[in-house]
Amino acid sequence: MKSPQMQDLHFAKLTDNRKALACAMLAERHVRLFSIISNKQNMQGYRNPFAAQSLYGVVAILAAIHDRGKTGLGQHIDVAMTAGLLPMLGYHFYSHQRPPTPRMFSTESPASNIVPEQSVYRTKDDRHVAISIPEPWLYERACNELGCPELIPNYMTDDPQLSYDTRKRLEEIFSQRTRDQWEVFNFERDLGISPVKNMDEVLDDPQMKHRGMIIEHVFEPVGAVKHIGTPFILSRTPADGVRDIPRYGQHTTELLTALGYSSEEIEGLEEDEVF
Repeated sequence: MKSPQMQDLHFAKLTDNRKALACAMLAERHVRLFSIISNKQNMQGYRNPFAAQSLYGVVAILAAIHDRGKTGLGQHIDVAMTAGLLPMLGYHFYSHQRPPTPRMFSTESPASNIVPEQSVYRTKDDRHVAISIPEPWLYERACNELGCPELIPNYMTDDPQLSYDTRKRLEEIFSQRTRDQWEVFNFERDLGISPVKNMDEVLDDPQMKHRGMIIEHVFEPVGAVKHIGTPFILSRTPADGVRDIPRYGQHTTELLTALGYSSEEIEGLEEDEVF
């Protein structure tokens, strides 16, 4: 499997706290696995949720430690894997809101993993489901529920032919029901099968709304725009929402004052058209 992008993040220089460093090392190990598996036709990508969860978990921990260093108070940190994925879709999220026609990304041609047990499959209604079955016991149960017990010995096989045969059989199975039917099927059995949603569905997703991941804010003169919220929740110092994009020169006076310029000097700079 070739990865066109590989990203390493190093947090060690941010703090001397040993616990924070340990968390940073754990996250870096996960982020080294964070790759974007691209589709050759439209460069769609599959984001690794474990990397997202680790990354934002470390950011949240460092933020809490920084605050504790100033106040001496601790707090609860809430990080959700699903919420961590949305910021990684930022380009798609904002492109979808561009007029005149929203662009749909999620279900056009999702990338697929080489591992059949953790991949994306087309459904009867030409949509998709994603499966993630990382444990042998769950894979065995899923094969029995899906009516393909003959695939149980093929779990995580290194044999290319067996892997190919497993994928083809699963493609055949998932093509027999619609995406929403598979969602109900999974809800009743809890097998690790999830619907692949388009961006409209993501924006209206109850879980995303519940965690405050979809924020609507009015920017003048654009109007109301939806934004991505913070992917982690701190119990005592939560994020304070979305701020307006600074206008040209909006903070110039404030910054010059902070640097020690007097009001007369600032007025002189403005009269000389320095800014």
